[in-house]
Amino acid sequence: MVRVHKPEETLTVAYAIDPFLSPSTHPGDFTVSVEPLSVRVGRPGGAVAAIVTRAGGERHTLTMSVTGLPCGALAAFEPKVVAAGETTELSIAISEKASPGVYPVTVHATAPNGMTARAYLSLTVDDATTHSGIRVRLVPDESTTQPGFLTQTRVTVSTDEPVELSVGGVPPGTRATFSPARLPVGGGACTLWIFTSPSAAPGAYPVVVSAAGAHGRVGEAIFTLTITGWDRP
Repeated sequence: MVRVHKPEETLTVAYAIDPFLSPSTHPGDFTVSVEPLSVRVGRPGGAVAAIVTRAGGERHTLTMSVTGLPCGALAAFEPKVVAAGETTELSIAISEKASPGVYPVTVHATAPNGMTARAYLSLTVDDATTHSGIRVRLVPDESTTQPGFLTQTRVTVSTDEPVELSVGGVPPGTRATFSPARLPVGGGACTLWIFTSPSAAPGAYPVVVSAAGAHGRVGEAIFTLTITGWDRP
């Protein structure tokens, strides 16, 4: 299942995943593929792609990574580490800072012995910021914290209809709440509180803040949540 989010709409598309559809390179013992082969995203917005690994003769543990993203884009895998033969999900978040264009993105699956399989994804970034009647602004639009801590951002929405706020992309076990979670015609401001889980894994997480109207329109903004590990004495 692949979900593509744009500021003006939310579209859900089902795909039949074939591990051999994606152009890829592999070390001979395992492979990786991407479905779909290309995604188109308005800025700000996000897309989700399925990453399929296929095992060879040995059951490797694979660490996923990605290169080739434009500035202003973030990627996260859920999960980041899989056994060969399993599937993971790649989320790509595009902020307003990203330049429109077509970007060749490479997905890497690396085994502990250094062997790496690669698959390729075409990412198209559209300038869709003016297409929606709902605009979302975050101040600040990024924060660095530690597991078990609290962070917040101010959410300002401009809209000509009532909207309901939601988030996606927070790490497992993390709670996100809005105060308030609904805004009237004309918009307004609210606070997004993010309570990170004590067991949250360090990393940069692209959190998508969405304001959905009653007529199907959606405005989005990207909040970059960076979780650092505890310093060891």
